[in-house]
Amino acid sequence: MSEPSTSQEFVEMSYGATHGVGITKDGRVFSWATKIPNGSRFGQLGRGYKADPGIAEVALPLSARALHAWAGGSHDTGHTVILDTFGRLWLCGCDRWQQLGLGAAAAGSTGYTWRDGRVWQHEPQASSLTVSGGTLSPEKKPQVRASLSAPTTQSSLQ
Repeated sequence: MSEPSTSQEFVEMSYGATHGVGITKDGRVFSWATKIPNGSRFGQLGRGYKADPGIAEVALPLSARALHAWAGGSHDTGHTVILDTFGRLWLCGCDRWQQLGLGAAAAGSTGYTWRDGRVWQHEPQASSLTVSGGTLSPEKKPQVRASLSAPTTQSSLQ
């Protein structure tokens, strides 16, 4: 597993099978591929389609700062989840088997419609789930309780 080379100091890092994510003290998120070519193949870096596999910052809405980030998936999937200071979950990567939960359960023979018709989400997408209860802070892992809320688009939060 390759470590990122950057002048950034991470307070938290997480690794999936093909990529890693890290959070800085000021709540910025960085991602990088650990396996080429699959490390950026499914959008799990959250930096656009066919993102450079090197370390770079993931763009969140201006007001959002990350508390925690998780990298997951196998060599033929890959996804990232980011929890921000408002309790919102941001998701990107492979949604082929509905592991991101971004689609609607109201369509077609599969019973699932992918957001914008895309199986892979190359930029962070706001989940309809939020984390609530208690105080969210980087020093304390949140008590995660999911509650449904109206879906939010990234552009409406900037």
